Amino acid sequence: MNQLDLKALTESALAIVREVGDFIKTELGKVQLQDIETKELNSLVSYVDKEAEKRLVKGLTSLLPKASFLTEEDTVRNERTEYTWIIDPLDGTTNFLYQLPIFSVSVALEVKGEIEMGIVHAIMQQEDFYAWKGGGAFLNGKPIHVSKKGSLSESLIATGFPYDVSLRKGRLLNIFGDLIGQCRDIRRYGSAAIDLAYVSCGRLDGYYERNLNPWDVCAGALLVREAGGEIAGFDDDDEWKEGISILAAGSRTFHALREIIRKY
Repeated sequence: MNQLDLKALTESALAIVREVGDFIKTELGKVQLQDIETKELNSLVSYVDKEAEKRLVKGLTSLLPKASFLTEEDTVRNERTEYTWIIDPLDGTTNFLYQLPIFSVSVALEVKGEIEMGIVHAIMQQEDFYAWKGGGAFLNGKPIHVSKKGSLSESLIATGFPYDVSLRKGRLLNIFGDLIGQCRDIRRYGSAAIDLAYVSCGRLDGYYERNLNPWDVCAGALLVREAGGEIAGFDDDDEWKEGISILAAGSRTFHALREIIRKY
C-alpha cells in the first residue's frame, strides 16, 4: 500500500474504532459477576469484549473485504493472509471490570508479514494514537515523538507481568529489582497497548514485558517505531511480533534497559 492509501485507511479505521470505544464506555459499570468468564488464571473476559470484537470485525471487513483476522476473543476465524487485521477489542479488561479508567482498543494491519498501520484508542481519555508505515505517529492529529532522555536514571519505565507470574517469577523479579534502583520509577498500568502508546508520545521513557500476544503489541509497536523509538524482544529482535517479549524505548533508554534485561 502507498502512503495515501494507508492514510485514508487509517482515517476510516479510526472512525470504526471510536464507535467501538463509545460502546465499551457505555457498558462501564454494567457488567455483573455472572457475566465474567475466566479464560485462564487471572485472564478475564465479558460480553463487552466479545461484542466489541464483533463490531470491529464487521466494520473493518467493510474496509478490506478480503482481509483475515487475528483476534483475542475468537469471534471470527483466526488466520494470517496477505492482509490481516490484528485486534484486541478491549486491552485492559481487568481494569475495565474494576472501573479503573485505563483500557483501550488496539487495531493493527499486517500486510505481507509487516505491520503497516496501528491504532490505539484510549477510551476514557478519548485519545487516538495512530500511525501508518512511513507516515509518522500522531495523537489526536498532532505528531508525536519518543522521549530523548539521556540516562536511565532520568527515565520513567512501565512493565507488566504474565497472568501466571510464577512461571517467570525469578527472572522478572531480578529485572525489576535491578531496574528500580537505576531508573526514576516504574509503572504498571495493565494495558500493553497504552504502555506502548505512552512510550510513543514520551509520557513513558521505556516499557518491557513478556508473555503477551500479537494483538497486545502490534499496533503499539508501530506507534513507537514511527515516533522514532526502538522495538525488540528480550532474546531475539523479532520476538515482539508474536508477543513473546517486548522492549520499547527511545534509543538511549532502550540500550540501557536492554543491558539490564539481558543480564537475566
